[in-house]
Amino acid sequence: MRSRSGGRIAALAVLLVACMLLRFLVGYRIGWPMDATVRALRLASIAAAIGVGANLAISGVMLQSLLRNALASPYILGLAAGAALGVGAVQLLGPRLDAVAWLTQPVAAAAGSLLALLLVYRLSLRRGFIDPMTMLLVGVMISVIASALLMLIQFLMGPNADQLLRWMMGRIAPETPWSILAVCGLAAAAGLALGLRWSAALDAAALSDDEAASVGVNLPALRLSMFAIAGVLTAVAVLVAGPIGFVGLIAPHAARLVIGPAHSGLLVGAAVLGASLLLAADSAVQILPHIPWSPLQRGLLPVGILTSAIGGPVFICLLRRHGGWSS
Repeated sequence: MRSRSGGRIAALAVLLVACMLLRFLVGYRIGWPMDATVRALRLASIAAAIGVGANLAISGVMLQSLLRNALASPYILGLAAGAALGVGAVQLLGPRLDAVAWLTQPVAAAAGSLLALLLVYRLSLRRGFIDPMTMLLVGVMISVIASALLMLIQFLMGPNADQLLRWMMGRIAPETPWSILAVCGLAAAAGLALGLRWSAALDAAALSDDEAASVGVNLPALRLSMFAIAGVLTAVAVLVAGPIGFVGLIAPHAARLVIGPAHSGLLVGAAVLGASLLLAADSAVQILPHIPWSPLQRGLLPVGILTSAIGGPVFICLLRRHGGWSS
């Protein structure tokens, strides 16, 4: 069984390499880039997509397992919107924080993400237990509130809000500094390593509280740790690329179908699929302007719009399957 899982992970790794190659070949011009600057920019885009996609996917696996909710994801539960609100608040303060912007934006993103997660968790408790559908609805409401506050920030920023608005749509920016990309990659590696270390506990936690306790899993401590890790991973992803939706929902489900529910393989598979999905989406937005008669020939579509356009119908299908809708 383990060899079968390893073979499927290897196949997913081949898919990731293919998506990397595709993204390297597409851009303003399609083909192998001859200019060193263009190659460097495309490599930065590849690194950003891999780091952001892996962070969101690992976060999604942790949230779905610990909440036993197939609909849980950083985007649906409001973590991405909370992190975006933190970054937006820092940008509103503007010049007064320029000297320490490299510190304040990551801290604000992490604080916003963790605060949103804390609110969703506390408001979803019913007699000491989490109600999955209540958590879903609370997460959506937190996202709506955070989005409204972000629109208020845009209004207060006036003409200076253009950059914030484009960032909020979700964008893989090739000009992202390599120092930030390194932090994003290290966060994904650390989150994956911690998840694999606690994979057996996550397997037990995904079943029931009683079964987890029977094998010695301290479920409250595990949930607190995993929630904090999921919040930080989401904050890092949002800081790099803005609030990109549904990658943290789709990648864990796809990995579960391909590899199975065991977290030792599921975490790795989801991280690879999350990176591949975002690379494919970023490649698609690069290709769209080259299509004849395309309405997008004057500019690139933000990748967050494409992932939401794909993820929205997938979410509706999952909600019908897991949310108790009648067919």
